[in-house]
Amino acid sequence: MGGWILAVFKYAPEALEQSAQTIFGEHIMISLMPALCCILAFVGMMFYPLTDKRVKEISEQLNLKRNKVNCLSALNKLIFFH
Repeated sequence: MGGWILAVFKYAPEALEQSAQTIFGEHIMISLMPALCCILAFVGMMFYPLTDKRVKEISEQLNLKRNKVNCLSALNKLIFFH
């Protein structure tokens, strides 16, 4: 994506000095674009339905899955490695 943005602002890698338009584009690329991406991510997180109750549910589901994997792993070790 960075290459596309540099192309839009007429970046010339062989040039000793870049044009004012290119320098402006570089400033946009390293300041405003990351800021906009952070804002978009923040807005997305604001609308993500994650309550304390939901966090506990997810945590319990993950613990159950981990326990199943650990049990299967221990069983495999007993059967195949001993």
